[in-house]
Amino acid sequence: MTTIDSNINKRVWQSDGHRLSKPKIVFLADLQNSYYRYIRNSVPIGMGYVAAYLESIFDSDIEILQFRKFEELHDALATHVPAVVAFGSYSWNTALTRRTAAYVKQRHPGTVVAVGGPDVSQVPSMATKLLETSPQFDFVIPNEGEGPMRELLTAMFAGGGLDELRRCGVNGCLSLGAKGELTGTVMDRFDDAIEAIPSPYLTGLMDRFLADPDYLPIIQTARGCPYHCTFCVSGKNSWSKVKGFPLDRIKAEIDYVAERAAARYLRLADENFGIQHRDVEIAEYVMERRRHTGFPQGVSIYTDKHPTERVKQINLLMRELMPFCISFQSASSDVLNNIKRINLKNDTIKAAVAFANDNGLMLVSELIFALPGETAKSFLTSIDLLIDMRFESIAINQLRILKGTEMDLPEDRKKHGVRTLFSMSENGYTRHPEMENIEIDEWVISNNTLSEEEYFELNKFIFMFDFAHSRCFLRELLFFFENYGIRATELLMRVVRTPDLCPVLTSYAERFIAGLRGFLKETPEHVVEFVRENIAKDPSKLMGIYRMTDLLMIELLMEKHLPDAVAEIAATGRRLHAERWPSDAQFDRSADSISHAMVAAFISLDQAEPEVISVSTEYDMAAWAADNYRQPLANYPISGGGTVGLRIRNYQAYESLWGNSDTIQERYIRHFATFNSSNRRRHLAPLDGSVGNGSE
Repeated sequence: MTTIDSNINKRVWQSDGHRLSKPKIVFLADLQNSYYRYIRNSVPIGMGYVAAYLESIFDSDIEILQFRKFEELHDALATHVPAVVAFGSYSWNTALTRRTAAYVKQRHPGTVVAVGGPDVSQVPSMATKLLETSPQFDFVIPNEGEGPMRELLTAMFAGGGLDELRRCGVNGCLSLGAKGELTGTVMDRFDDAIEAIPSPYLTGLMDRFLADPDYLPIIQTARGCPYHCTFCVSGKNSWSKVKGFPLDRIKAEIDYVAERAAARYLRLADENFGIQHRDVEIAEYVMERRRHTGFPQGVSIYTDKHPTERVKQINLLMRELMPFCISFQSASSDVLNNIKRINLKNDTIKAAVAFANDNGLMLVSELIFALPGETAKSFLTSIDLLIDMRFESIAINQLRILKGTEMDLPEDRKKHGVRTLFSMSENGYTRHPEMENIEIDEWVISNNTLSEEEYFELNKFIFMFDFAHSRCFLRELLFFFENYGIRATELLMRVVRTPDLCPVLTSYAERFIAGLRGFLKETPEHVVEFVRENIAKDPSKLMGIYRMTDLLMIELLMEKHLPDAVAEIAATGRRLHAERWPSDAQFDRSADSISHAMVAAFISLDQAEPEVISVSTEYDMAAWAADNYRQPLANYPISGGGTVGLRIRNYQAYESLWGNSDTIQERYIRHFATFNSSNRRRHLAPLDGSVGNGSE
């Protein structure tokens, strides 16, 4: 049986051990599906904020229990009858939240059930639809949960029964009256100073999660996002003002987490870290803690969408832990207008790219595939543009519609002719004797400007590009051919349309497409049927689309096919070169040299490797990289030949990986899940006699 941290406020008890009053029992549930072992989860900080705030207000009048799993909540219902159960609903637990709420209502019909979180829309028609289709929810809470939960408990303490509360309405909560009318009000933002919400860490409420290595510590330094992207749950007008928690408190939380967290990676929950002046000081403090304690070994941060001077400074400070990310989503002005995304000015982008190059920062970006208005041509053109700027990693995410976003509205879907299919969410499965849950994602597979046929063809390209460029395994090889006018998009689309050119790489891409088509279904009901059939055949192979992608790439690496993939792409590039220009011995030798380096750059997870190795070469590859791969490698000859270094950027993280007791496959899975693009393989570096501690 799972141990539950009840978080009982000690002031409930007198010194002689007698209870002063009988508190109301409040369950807070931020649930994750049970099948989550291939992706680490975060400490449920949102639930912690609500718990800390309610305890500060109601003191001994309430007893709060926090839950992360259905199994925990199920066991607690055997010994507790909660007055209120409040759920946090997110894209990864929407179905689990609804099923668990229904289970609570079945067990205890008199319990008040509320749901909040990014999934909950404040648009009246959407809120009404949620309440009508999910009668297990008595109240829905758009926006922040602390204030509405205070109002709900206050109304209950005043003696209001459930029917009366639903009829009269509660501030910050929406419900349905007796005639099906919407009652209550929306609280746009927390109605007090943000520092009135105590720290969940410093009050000890998160200790049991910090002690579990499966939960990555997550700190929120500020709330709010001034941008209005239609695909994002943070794109609400009510969320546009950024409110920061006190700086001293943030530093104290970093210290607290560094001392207690079993997981040694840190996530910052801010939507736009770097948007406030004091964020530079926070970054400095994180790095100071790292120097003194070794924590964190890595970070996950979404920086401000504008590469401002502060963002540049933060990236410079934290260069050991994170790449410099300028997120585009699309470079098409039509697409950006459709999704209300700010189009970065060319001068701003060029300045940021120059800054990254001058300071040796890894430059990365993100695109979303199948956004409204995107065509096959504009999508590939966006990639060309980012490669022209020499982004070293371009992550491509397939578009999924999230509940609570503008893109989820019926009118937005109709406007852009969106067609969707459904799949099981990543790790989105829970099985219990009294409840089975299958989490559902909704994927956009066509719209007014992109056909379904183009969608699947480009997804084959995306798999290859992900492996070659986003995961960095063949990146410099693509840059090599770019210098001769052979675009990476052209090269990989040639492979997509002429699969015999690259039989090994194509075989994995075709398995990806077959799996993608197999996973995607017309309705959620078909997804449930598909998942159940596969579980009956082999429960160990339960997976989502992203895990399938990772496992295919891991298999390619574990089966020692990386040299084959390098050779195939090199041969295809040579073929394209030969179609345009006569034979060139210098070209051939430099192509051989960079191909050899790409194979040597691979970091084996079987056993420990040296931090730096040397590779013999006729060309100064480090100087080529320092010049941002702008000229042909043949322009950097080394008289008489020489060596180049291949360095592991975050050696400490690899030492931790080699030192654990996981199987080799489990090490790869952990590597793919937690290592960012700046540290997935060795990188070109100048090599002199003082740094070489290994050899080819």
